[in-house]
Amino acid sequence: MDQLEQFKDLLSEPKQRIKLHDFVADITKKLLPAVALDKLPVHVPIDDASFIARLETYEELVQPTLPLQMLLGRWALPDHAEIAALPFRRLAGAITTTGGNTYLIEARWYPLFLMLYAVSIGAISGGNYEILRAIFHAPTPNFDGRKGRDILLIAVFQAMGEIHDGFKLFPGLNRKHTPRSEHICTILEPYVDNTLYLGTDYEDIFDRVEIVMAIEHMHIQHPGPVGKEESPWGPVGRFGWKTSSRNPLGRLIGEASAFGKSWEPARAGFFGGCTTRFVELAEGLSRKLNQVCW
Repeated sequence: MDQLEQFKDLLSEPKQRIKLHDFVADITKKLLPAVALDKLPVHVPIDDASFIARLETYEELVQPTLPLQMLLGRWALPDHAEIAALPFRRLAGAITTTGGNTYLIEARWYPLFLMLYAVSIGAISGGNYEILRAIFHAPTPNFDGRKGRDILLIAVFQAMGEIHDGFKLFPGLNRKHTPRSEHICTILEPYVDNTLYLGTDYEDIFDRVEIVMAIEHMHIQHPGPVGKEESPWGPVGRFGWKTSSRNPLGRLIGEASAFGKSWEPARAGFFGGCTTRFVELAEGLSRKLNQVCW
């Protein structure tokens, strides 16, 4: 039995929770030394080519875990919340503050970023919002004391924000509006197709993932109410430039408004457990996006 089939068996049987924990822990133990500073140092000269090579190395190393994260996101039970968060917490705990090249330091969060997208795609494709919120809010060591960096979602996006322009260095992405998002969408698609078989639903689910990420990020970082004239900002993905065409953000605002208190993401605790809070933040972000010259 290969690794993926073994994982499916453990995940499908609630009584196998201990063995599932050990399986996830073992995968994490193997990944940690592969991405450690002694293997991928940050005190080295860097240029465009070597930075892209570093990101590609992280992609190669994390690749075996991506299908597992997708399955865990989709099928994990509430009792599996700590197991699902374990790899994120252990990897984040190994990223200590250190001197060196800023781009390489922040790039150490890239494996977690890829895993976060993978588990989010799985969770949202299966409506498993409770597990997803537990992962987003997994506690992380806040070594540099930046606001919100003790929460996984914030820590990962802060780091990726520091290297956002580096994704323009990938071939064909220098003129894209959201190069990081475009790159993640492209490299994850084959794993999604093989693991979840979403077909043409993939793009819609990817947009939904990025909107939930963005609005929950805003909810944490902007805890106060948003006025009708305010235009707060959040981490915008591919959905941002679609406001004049398919408008996934507008469609999700409409869905949330229609379902009200029974809307699944809010019932799972996202946006403070309040659908109107999502609408308030999302409408504010929409106003901001309308001001951008895409």
